[in-house]
Amino acid sequence: MRFGARGLALAAGVLGCVMAGDPSHAATVKFDTLPVQQLSNSFEEKGVRIRGNGDLGSFGLAGIHLADSGASFAQKLVFRTGQEFYPVSIKIVGLGTKLMRGGSFVPYENLKIRAFRNGKRVFWDRFYAGDPGEVSYFRLPEAVGPVDRLVISSIMPDDPSDCITAPCGNFNIDNVRLARSARMGLTEAAAPVPVPLPAPGLLLLGALAALGLAARRRRVMRR
Repeated sequence: MRFGARGLALAAGVLGCVMAGDPSHAATVKFDTLPVQQLSNSFEEKGVRIRGNGDLGSFGLAGIHLADSGASFAQKLVFRTGQEFYPVSIKIVGLGTKLMRGGSFVPYENLKIRAFRNGKRVFWDRFYAGDPGEVSYFRLPEAVGPVDRLVISSIMPDDPSDCITAPCGNFNIDNVRLARSARMGLTEAAAPVPVPLPAPGLLLLGALAALGLAARRRRVMRR
């Protein structure tokens, strides 16, 4: 029975190692408990701390709202976990722009994403968040590596004189997916799905069972 106990312990260790790679261990911040607007610049969910430079709220939509000017909503959000993490993906809900040129609204790069490690910027990108109601996913490159800070900002156009209202550009972000390791971030931003035990794990468990059976037969033969 001592062999059986050790075998069970080893099997549990194997299963633990396999499950450690399960992407369900990544945190997806959904802002489900965030009100339409709260007079606070901080929010925490699933161990992820979010701090803004203005009020945090959903604006009545899914996720959290960012506005570049003319409103009390945050223009910038900073994500931290207290340790290094891998930024995986971000869901973006576009709300268009109020930049008018030639009699029509003009899209511009109104969303900026940056990632930092030890105070050094390791990733930077900016793009148009999308037309009203447009939903998209932005996936960060795996080469970004571990970071300790993720910053998402709503930005003004280079020449804001043609903005007919303020804010000129705004949007919501949702399902911000952060992983504890690179392996956990390899799946697309979606609801986590069960990960089957890999073939090597099955073979090892089978070998443990065979060894246990052989040991039991040896004890029977000695009797």
